[in-house]
Parts: sequence; structure tokens; C-alpha cells
Amino acid sequence: MQTRAYLTSTFIGSAIIFVWQVISGVLSIFFVRQTIGQVMGGPGEMPPDNISGLVAGGLLFACAGLVVVGLIYLGSGALYVYLHTRREAITTEQSMLGGAASAASISLVSAIASALLSLLTRPMMLRAVNEVMPGNMPPGNLPPQGVAFSVVSGFAGACIGIVIAAILGLAGGIVGRALFGDDEQ
Repeated sequence: MQTRAYLTSTFIGSAIIFVWQVISGVLSIFFVRQTIGQVMGGPGEMPPDNISGLVAGGLLFACAGLVVVGLIYLGSGALYVYLHTRREAITTEQSMLGGAASAASISLVSAIASALLSLLTRPMMLRAVNEVMPGNMPPGNLPPQGVAFSVVSGFAGACIGIVIAAILGLAGGIVGRALFGDDEQ
């Protein structure tokens, strides 16, 4: 595996995912701020059709995020192969390994960045909810059970994400090999 190609593809993919996380976090805070009062305000505040539209919009946004992140993982595998072939020929095994390693590393960096971003956005989200619905949020931080659940579920999600990213990166490495690889090998 070529270190320069690996580090470059990992850095570029991580930067793109970080930008996506910031954008989606800001949009989520804006969404909560604009709609939580209407949804939670009472039965007469918002018609059921609007509530189902909000749920559908949230699901579409989540699906769009999955597609974007999946394409980034695929692209990182292909980018690794492209960068590798600029210096030397690459085998199919090398392209698969490099693509998987790059995408898995991006997923790890993304999980760490997501945890750090949630430390910043959680208070903003709670403040937005408290502005719209004063007195409905408990004061202080999560109870210890909530913190433990958040840590365990975050760790499990990160592990599953790394495996999925590696599979997508491997596929991206195969695509990159087909596009950029030398046919003589």
C-alpha cells in the first residue's frame, strides 16, 4: 500500500465528510428551531399532514446523507487507486486493500469528528428547544445512564460504520482499478 496515496485520499475524504457533518448539523439545528414549537406546541398547532411532511422530510434528508457518505467512501477507494497509479502500477489486491483502508480510516476520523461536533451542537439544540418550549427540557446534563447509552451506542455505530466504509472503499478500489489501472497486470 502506498502511504502518500493512502494519506491523501483519507485526508480529502475526511475533509469532505467533515464539511457535510457541519452542514447537516447546522441544517438540523435550523430545522428543530423552526418546527419543534409547532410540532410539540399542542394538538391544534400543526395539522397531521404537516407533521407527516416533516417526518418524510427528515427521512429524505437522512437518506440523502447516507448516499452522500457512501459516495464519498466509494470515491476515496477510487481516488486511492488514481493517486497510486500516478507513481507506479497497482494490482487488484492493492487497489482493494488501499480503498478499504482509506474508507475505513475516513469512517474512524468521521466518528471522532462527529463525537466532537455533537459536544458543540447538543447545547445549541437544547437551547433552540428551550427557546421555543421553555421549561420542557430538564436542567443540566444527561443522567449517567443516558451518557453510558450514548457512549456504547456511539462506539457500536462507529464499529459498524467502519466495516461498511471498508466494504464501500473496497468496491471503490475495484472501480478505480477498472478506470485507472494498468490492463497488463
